Amino acid sequence: PVFELKAVDDADSFTLGPLYCTTARTSHSIPTFAIRVESQGKGLTYTADTGESNSVEELAMNTELLLAECTWRLGQSYSGPPLHHDPATLAALILRANVKKAMITHVAYPNDRLEVADQLRSLVGQCEVLVAQDTMSIDVNIDIEAPPVP
Repeated sequence: PVFELKAVDDADSFTLGPLYCTTARTSHSIPTFAIRVESQGKGLTYTADTGESNSVEELAMNTELLLAECTWRLGQSYSGPPLHHDPATLAALILRANVKKAMITHVAYPNDRLEVADQLRSLVGQCEVLVAQDTMSIDVNIDIEAPPVP
């Protein structure tokens, strides 16, 4: 088969070729998982949809790049449980997890992505904040050593 699909659970670990992957359940209304992908001790973490979550914070600890949803702008209120980040809650995650660089995703319409990014920048000090865009690609500078061919 071209792909082998497997269900994941909280704190699962697995390899994809030379990449080591770890998952964490997020704080969301439906089962949702964050994932950290590493090679040679460096990696990126993708939060998926989540509100504040200790397991996502632990997963993101010392990550080189955090791809994180930041749905709301500062001061925006919504009803229901906190299922998404705003700049304040995301900044707390970034600072506690010692994130090197962050890229925001999933900014809710009609919120302005650049405004939300500026709000986040004002809260995170030296952490570089980027804004994800459709069709964007980035170099995460992870040297991947392919496993030896038998």
